[in-house]
Amino acid sequence: MKPSHIGWIGLLLSHIAGCSPGPTSASGPATGGQLSASGGGASASDAAGGDATGGDAAGGGPSGAGGEQLSSGGTGLGSGGDETMGSGGGTPIETLEDGSPLLLSQTGLYASDMTTLAPGVRPFEPRFALWSDQATKRRWIWLPDGEQIDTTDMDYWVFPTGTRVFKEFNRSGVRVETRMMTKRERGGWQRVAYMWRIDQNEADAVVEGVENASGTDHDIPSQEDCGTCHFRTPDKVLGFSALQLAWDNPDPEAWSLTKLVEAGKLTTAPPSLVLPGDDTAKAALGYMHANCGHCHNPQSSVTTRVTVSFWLSTSLLGSVEETPTYTSAVCRPIELEEGSVEGVDLIIDPGSTQTSAVYRRMDTRGEQFSMPPLGTELVDTTGRDAIGAWIQALSATSCSQ
Repeated sequence: MKPSHIGWIGLLLSHIAGCSPGPTSASGPATGGQLSASGGGASASDAAGGDATGGDAAGGGPSGAGGEQLSSGGTGLGSGGDETMGSGGGTPIETLEDGSPLLLSQTGLYASDMTTLAPGVRPFEPRFALWSDQATKRRWIWLPDGEQIDTTDMDYWVFPTGTRVFKEFNRSGVRVETRMMTKRERGGWQRVAYMWRIDQNEADAVVEGVENASGTDHDIPSQEDCGTCHFRTPDKVLGFSALQLAWDNPDPEAWSLTKLVEAGKLTTAPPSLVLPGDDTAKAALGYMHANCGHCHNPQSSVTTRVTVSFWLSTSLLGSVEETPTYTSAVCRPIELEEGSVEGVDLIIDPGSTQTSAVYRRMDTRGEQFSMPPLGTELVDTTGRDAIGAWIQALSATSCSQ
């Protein structure tokens, strides 16, 4: 199967070797299965934040019953509680073992026509997108009324209980998959993917993943695989962050950093956020932040194997040379016991793409050293070329300075 992204300098194949869920039939929804405590290969330190099973994290919360049960009150989807997004009225709905609805129509994303967004659901778009083998994506978020995102740490936002984040994958104009993440009371997140039916009027939850969904080249990840990416940051949401939203989105309905501040949705106002360097540097830094930083960041267990960091810090944007990307990768030697690229000794070798591990790893698929090692079958030539242009522009003498 084609697994999901986890980063692209550390050799992570060993920690996912045991995760190979089989495809779920396209004929109907999956009816069982829970998220594993390992989160699809995440370490114990990653899981400690509360994303263990389908229930509430390590706190041992209920799984599909009581508490935040989706078919009854409180914050349940489809319930009559104050935080509900569905029409509800307390009508029970069928759920997976982790409490997620079996049908996308029951998640509160859409009105009954499965096209019009439900009240309170707002689109957003990260400035720098994650490569997904040419799939077109749309993203939405629902934030509970009267609640704020804790932005005390501007680099790692903490979302209020009840937050729901959705991402749709589209191939050739056809909706193939929509993923949903829901913040639980004890800090954990439910994660589930829905595969769209041929008539595009409904989508069914799939637990074990689906290869080549709906006759396309798109593979839907299992619930466990979803955690492989999301476990690497403290509050699991990728793409809805200070740096990713600090741009002028032309969509009047979309959340941007400015609109979040104006709406009082953030506990702490962000500083001025401008990526350093010229356009070549901005494109490379932004790409690596979005495509590599969710695994390669100071909060991730990946740093125990490789110390490179591509997650840009809002407090370190004064110059290109000040960014974690530059300080941890440029002229830095590779320290891996296996999976190295022959003839390559530096993570980024200024002026030379062919002796830079970053470029060589992302320029191949199917090798032990390929990055990302999961979730993609096609080289992102645009992203590769953006990284290559920046490497070529770096001073070839910088490593000796």
